[in-house]
Amino acid sequence: MTEIEETYSWQSSAKLAFNKKIVMLLLLGYFQALYEYLPKQHKRRKSLSYSWLFFLSLLMAAYYYILLDFLSWALGDNLFKQALTTIVNASTLIMISVGLTLVTRVRKFANFSHAELVTTGVYVAIGINSMSWARNLGLNTIFLQIIWAFLITGGVAVLGERLVFGPLTKRDATPLTLMVASIGYGLIIRQVIQEIFTALPKQPAPIYPSFWTEENILSPLEGIPIIGSFLAGFVGLFVKERSKFNWDTLLGYHVELFITRNESFAILIMIIIILSMRYMFTKTTLGISMRATADDPDLAQISGIDTQRVITYTWFIAGGVTGVGAIFRFEASSVTPAAGFVLLLLIFAVVTLGGFDSFEGTLVAAFIVETARSLTVIINGRLALLEQKSPLVDTLVFWETSGDWKAVTAFFIIIVVLIVRPRGIFGLIDPRSKL
Repeated sequence: MTEIEETYSWQSSAKLAFNKKIVMLLLLGYFQALYEYLPKQHKRRKSLSYSWLFFLSLLMAAYYYILLDFLSWALGDNLFKQALTTIVNASTLIMISVGLTLVTRVRKFANFSHAELVTTGVYVAIGINSMSWARNLGLNTIFLQIIWAFLITGGVAVLGERLVFGPLTKRDATPLTLMVASIGYGLIIRQVIQEIFTALPKQPAPIYPSFWTEENILSPLEGIPIIGSFLAGFVGLFVKERSKFNWDTLLGYHVELFITRNESFAILIMIIIILSMRYMFTKTTLGISMRATADDPDLAQISGIDTQRVITYTWFIAGGVTGVGAIFRFEASSVTPAAGFVLLLLIFAVVTLGGFDSFEGTLVAAFIVETARSLTVIINGRLALLEQKSPLVDTLVFWETSGDWKAVTAFFIIIVVLIVRPRGIFGLIDPRSKL
């Protein structure tokens, strides 16, 4: 090795050691900030401005990146790929869960027919793709599928309120009665879907319009001075079928990631939905009316609020958002009329963990649940390799590492959190007070 190569090697090692120290210091600072911040927020709940939310999101993303860098270096595995999968899955889980949070917050009962709203949304996309006239007119593209899914699924949700839940509420039905009725309504929806589409698995693959190509979309953007390349790179996430990223991290770990345009759209639409619902609840007359109806329906009605109209809009928005999320949740898999029911426990887990009355809780809980599911896969994979090399590990690990433990881990976390805080992470209302 020449003197120049030795000097370069020494400099690279010194730089890597320095980066490791920086990562460790930042991680310690992050956990200290959590230790000091969370107890204060446990005692009081503040409404943060959009600028503060944006700043905190960037801060959390930076520390999340550093933590992944450290773990990838420590384990010698590309955890960035697992992290991207977790973010995409959490985004779709948020979209199909936030509607249940909204209905539970306003109507005060557990809506088990929410599972069939998920199924309705994905089968709307399947139905449009199967219609020849829709294909000929170009009405089956992903952008129109989102609109169709929002309108039709929202309409099915409103239909349930008008035909089932509304009449029962007028007869002073209890939350338990409404919950049982929601199970029946869900079974009706599922059977109708099965009669129309049969029980055979179907693929709801999103279809993009013919003009949605790199040549038509990205080429004009690249010609814009200064910011053209940046815009083309960002928009390319939603135009290219698959985008590739590769870089070297602070600790010298080489990362190579791929993300599809469907996954990019899932993350983008989740952000739009969360910000829109937050704005609606804090800045609009409808949102304020929803909050008033959720707090005290009788007082809201005396104050001049049309509570029936508010409840109708609540169901429509909740159903619509759920239908949109279902398209992206199942975009790469085959579905049957029972697809929504399979996800029902996971959706209830997110809503329960986050707090039945909290959109912020749903957002955080979805990431906790999906992170737990991903970590379970990683840990079981590691243990399976160690079992082959070490008889001691094979003896200590008494469970089947090849089994599906993802749901078990998620629900274990939920049980622990609910023992400590029954109302969930961000919930303000103790569920025991409603029984």
